[in-house]
Amino acid sequence: MAFKISNPNVSFGEIGDVNLFRELSESCGIDPDGNFGFSGQEMIAICKAIPELDNLYHDAEPKLENLNFYKTLVDEKFGIEATGEAVMLPSGNWDINLSYTRIKSNLDFVYTFGAELLHVLYNCDMDYNSWKNRPVVDRFREEYSVHSS
Repeated sequence: MAFKISNPNVSFGEIGDVNLFRELSESCGIDPDGNFGFSGQEMIAICKAIPELDNLYHDAEPKLENLNFYKTLVDEKFGIEATGEAVMLPSGNWDINLSYTRIKSNLDFVYTFGAELLHVLYNCDMDYNSWKNRPVVDRFREEYSVHSS
């Protein structure tokens, strides 16, 4: 699943290329280096300004339960501090968790939120038990697929 770029002024690239997100944000009038304020209005404004992010959000929205913010976010499988994570709930819906301390700029938010939405879409057909019990190697494969599509 690729993060599709519809703006003709932005070259196609991998999701792992942060410069692509910088160019995409700038082309949509978002200052990538501006401080991200974690307000609902700011998030909506950024999502609506960047069609690619808005499309991802609308595709994932039926499966989303909550968007949560934490001062520190630790990935439960890898035990390392994370910037964001998508977590399947027993209901089959998803929470997206973001870190206050790791997301500083608009670019951090665009990149992280886009990647977490892709995780939801990548795994949306999986049931909770399959998601929770998948081997670490499968999780690495998924991370690679999301960040290199």
